Amino acid sequence: MSEAAFTEFWSTESLGNTLARALGAGADADLPEALRFARQASILAKTRFEAEGEQPSEQPVVFLLHPLDPPALEPERARSKRLPMLDDGRHSITGRIWFVNEVVNEGVSVELKNDEDDADIWTLLKDVFEVGHVPALVVTNRSGQFQARFFPDGIGSSKCHRTDLSRVSVGLAEVREALDAIYMTDLRTPEAQGSVVTTWQDASKLVPVHQAELTVQKILKVGLTQRFLGSFQVLEEQPAPSGRFDLLIESFDVTDRTSTTKEVLLELKVLRAKHHSGTLVQPNENRRAIRKGLKQAAVYRDERHVRSVALCCYDMRADVVGDAMFAEFVRKATKRRVELWSWHLFPNSEQWREFAEPDEVDGDDMEGVAP
Repeated sequence: MSEAAFTEFWSTESLGNTLARALGAGADADLPEALRFARQASILAKTRFEAEGEQPSEQPVVFLLHPLDPPALEPERARSKRLPMLDDGRHSITGRIWFVNEVVNEGVSVELKNDEDDADIWTLLKDVFEVGHVPALVVTNRSGQFQARFFPDGIGSSKCHRTDLSRVSVGLAEVREALDAIYMTDLRTPEAQGSVVTTWQDASKLVPVHQAELTVQKILKVGLTQRFLGSFQVLEEQPAPSGRFDLLIESFDVTDRTSTTKEVLLELKVLRAKHHSGTLVQPNENRRAIRKGLKQAAVYRDERHVRSVALCCYDMRADVVGDAMFAEFVRKATKRRVELWSWHLFPNSEQWREFAEPDEVDGDDMEGVAP
């Protein structure tokens, strides 16, 4: 295409509008397929309801990670033609079940009948279309609540993650709550982490994998993305003049991806009893890691103009130290406006239970104790 033809086809205004809507697309390419689908579907829903003015409805919008055409339909139920640019947010989505690909840039929809409620839709999905096992995002915008429910294993599973799609910003308290939840489900023990992505090379000997921080980073990116669907993205390892930060939660305007707010930056450190080679780690090495992380967090925040920042320490040592590890750094962290957070990674479930479950008290021991 000649330059003149390109200029005629893409006006400055249309090119700018396209870039504004699409900038940052593809940044989630390393996410699991089902989560990538859920993220893109939630952005599409935000675009339709908040930018394009689609009216709320009592019926949910259902997105299915099912790029093939829907199963055979009864004659009275209408099916749309395949829309090749669904992600531009210009097509009405309400009152429909959408069969889409993982990036939600094309899809086919099936119309719901006006009298079909949530129970009817669940029956239709599970028993008629037989897609109860397919990853799904169910969006509701009714009674003043704009929500998404992500079913990574399909609506036939009880596993569901709920997100408030009306959220436009996120603060430290919400991020800490999310990190606590991720710790409980995916980090606290080798069993929680699984065998594919783990911080442990040999948990029985307290030996971590090489670059355990990258493992934690990957787990947190997936968990935070899942928690903050809609107009948020979780960035990792972005270069800055003083180095690469670990994780950054950023909000954006669905109509203009270039309009972003850097909400919370997380600097990650893993404290070890041993190196991945099995040699002992000296106490000073872990103290230096905390000191370095504190400095990095403050510098990255200032360079990137981030609203809030936290140093997150994941402790793989034998003893449970908790936030006491920060005793000598609290004053400096307060001055630099850096939150100090810690979690302990237990080498087995038995040690976690000993820590988490208080000792049972015999009835005889309770004599003379006021109720």
